[in-house]
Amino acid sequence: KHRVWFAFLILGLFSIKAFPKDVLQTGTSVSHFYDARSVFINPAALSYQTELNGKEVLTAFSLGWREEQDDLALGLGWGNLGLGVERFLFNQEIINRYSLASAMAIGPWVYLGSRLAFVGSTPSLEGTTQVDLGVQIRPSSFFSLGGMVNRLNRPQQNGQILPMQYSVGMTLRPFERLLLQLDWESDDHYQGTAQFQLFQGLF
Repeated sequence: KHRVWFAFLILGLFSIKAFPKDVLQTGTSVSHFYDARSVFINPAALSYQTELNGKEVLTAFSLGWREEQDDLALGLGWGNLGLGVERFLFNQEIINRYSLASAMAIGPWVYLGSRLAFVGSTPSLEGTTQVDLGVQIRPSSFFSLGGMVNRLNRPQQNGQILPMQYSVGMTLRPFERLLLQLDWESDDHYQGTAQFQLFQGLF
């Protein structure tokens, strides 16, 4: 088990293309792109990033860890393909989730992505396999729309059918230094972020 994690880490560290080509991004909008984190947020962005960055081994690499809860998220991207591994605490139990993602451009500014996620079982929760679908519409570099449908296959967990979850988002860049994002989820969660670039490298 530890050898697998070590192999992923070494691959990322020795890949010249392992870091995003764009400026540092904030937020988690389904209408934006976040290097390998797009596997977790909206896989459709993988195809858009391929147009920006090219298709090379480990075009994107992302690693996050939160010590106090032992949360871990590892994402790897290779062109239109992505792999994600997550470990997080939920109701005092450790949950492991593994995601395989793929994306494609279906028009000059329309991108479609899918994700197959396997959630491990715990003493009180059965494991599930879920299918997610994402889309991004990017008519301009100053405006984009995104959407996700999670649990499209309505998986069962402990005998209960899990409902589908919808989320939509919009990203606006009124001018080069300002980025605005707004997202809504079907369980009535809202999120808004604003990012301003004071000068190169400082946001």
